[in-house]
Amino acid sequence: MEEKNSTENKQDKRTMSVAIVGGAIIAALLILSTLWINRSEQSGTTEAVHSVSEMYLRELTDRREQVITARINVRVNNIRSALKVLTPADLQSVETLSAFLARMKNLYGVYQFALADSSGRIFTPEGLAPDLAKYPFADKTFTEPKIFTANKIISFVAPVENVNFQGTPIKNCFLELSMSKFLQGILVHTTKSEMTFFNLYHANGDSLTDAVLGGQANETNLLSALAKADFDENFSIKQIEDDFENARQGMSSFTYRGVKESLYYRPVGNTGWMLSYLVRENKIQEEIAAVNAEIRNRSMIQMLFTIAAMSIVFWLIISQAKKNQKLIHQQTVSDT
Repeated sequence: MEEKNSTENKQDKRTMSVAIVGGAIIAALLILSTLWINRSEQSGTTEAVHSVSEMYLRELTDRREQVITARINVRVNNIRSALKVLTPADLQSVETLSAFLARMKNLYGVYQFALADSSGRIFTPEGLAPDLAKYPFADKTFTEPKIFTANKIISFVAPVENVNFQGTPIKNCFLELSMSKFLQGILVHTTKSEMTFFNLYHANGDSLTDAVLGGQANETNLLSALAKADFDENFSIKQIEDDFENARQGMSSFTYRGVKESLYYRPVGNTGWMLSYLVRENKIQEEIAAVNAEIRNRSMIQMLFTIAAMSIVFWLIISQAKKNQKLIHQQTVSDT
């Protein structure tokens, strides 16, 4: 009988040991798995942010290019509409022609509305333009509308056919307006809290607006500013320079002044402009990190509750095992 009780005691102790060790292993696995998931989540977040940024930037750029192209077409159509209402009465003298141009200027709300003839004369609402060098494109020959920009002024030029003034053919018609007015409603004031930034650049990197890299850079040239950036693997300033020079679309990722950013760019028709969208991945990562932190905290609380519940269950098992040992011991004493 004593030998049997001794065997049962050993089995109970072994059961308690197994329960304690098993509980500790389960708790350790639970903690380690939670920590591993959190770490994997952080690395996965970085990759996801970059992928989402590229897709998001492409979509934004496509939409903005459509808006800009539509606005270009509106201004070209302004010129064509004006030429359609030009009458012989408007071509009687420099004064009548200037009056017509003044009406068109006010009608379309532009900075300048003018005509240039084949002899090099330029007619404006104020009369003959004294400074021909101000309009270097006026005497050129075009087969289709063209765009020129200088000093934040954008000029839309269209060829003119079958119109003569004082025996000389009118060669071109052009209107001018400020870049800020052209981009009104498109280019918004940027703040540090924003995550995406739109801009237009010349092929040489000169900005058509007052901001470069969302206002972070002091330079007015994108390529000069990016020369100071640290590019991610497989990206370089040389690639961006080549793309701008050859009017190719592309994307690049880099760190500028400690901020992780992605830049997507593409040419705008035959304007010679490069439209760009910049996204600050740091901001996106901060937003996602805040959400992940909340999820992590909830996971930790859930894990602690689970460990507490397991501890209670194992404590009950151990307590019951001890009670059984005590009963067996009492029974052994009474039997003897």
